Amino acid sequence: MDLQQAKTLLDKINSLYKSISTDGSQIASIERDLMLSYIRQLYESFLETPGGNARSVASVSANSGNSKASQP
Repeated sequence: MDLQQAKTLLDKINSLYKSISTDGSQIASIERDLMLSYIRQLYESFLETPGGNARSVASVSANSGNSKASQP
């Protein structure tokens, strides 16, 4: 995993969030899609970690509603 790439993505996410939150109105679909894209890229960069647990998004989502799900 490239930590510099992860930091760049986090900076982009924070900047976009700041821009969206100061506007006060509804989030435009282009802003939502851009935010989702940044989040996916960040998630995928952590999946590429050698020896990392590459669980699928579906299994993570399925367990997120279950408070007693085992933690990795």
